[in-house]
Amino acid sequence: MKTIIGEVKGIFSEYGYKKERNSFWKIENDFYKLINFQHGAYGDYLFVNVGLHPVGLPSLYIGKLEIKEKAKEHECIIRQRMEQIVPIPSLGKALTFPAHENIVQDIIFSFPKVETWLKEWGSWENIANIHFADIEKILSVVPIIQKKAYFMLEYYCMIKLGRKSEAEKFLNAYSEENSTMDFTLVDCFLNNLLSEI
Repeated sequence: MKTIIGEVKGIFSEYGYKKERNSFWKIENDFYKLINFQHGAYGDYLFVNVGLHPVGLPSLYIGKLEIKEKAKEHECIIRQRMEQIVPIPSLGKALTFPAHENIVQDIIFSFPKVETWLKEWGSWENIANIHFADIEKILSVVPIIQKKAYFMLEYYCMIKLGRKSEAEKFLNAYSEENSTMDFTLVDCFLNNLLSEI
């Protein structure tokens, strides 16, 4: 895997990404963007994970407030595997490590499309105009709090766009959704953002 990462590093550098361990990351337009190479835990296979997280958005955890400066891939609110964004033949074969020459070429060829996907999703305007059904499958939270996470993300986008009345609507929806779980610290943080508009 290290050889593959070394050979694809150039394409990520061209797009402004910095390397850290098995990942490449950058912050662009107030969004943290991450590409993570993951070796399979139970076999000789590879995943290329793509993560996106608005800078300053808290994680939706019970009993604590956590705002990561550089989130790990599994902590990003939006996640997708690279081959789900753009078909990559060498990553489509389950449970086998892709042939080295194929995967390097496939990643280099496919990455501009992944970057386009990141630009589309990494936009306050675009996220502000989506519906839950449009984002449900790529929200990186447990199913029981998916709608709550969606409302939090929409609220945060409206705050960033300066749309106070729409922000209030999403904050109310966030507060009403799954209200039996205690997100008090996150709730307080989100409420304080409204006063800054």
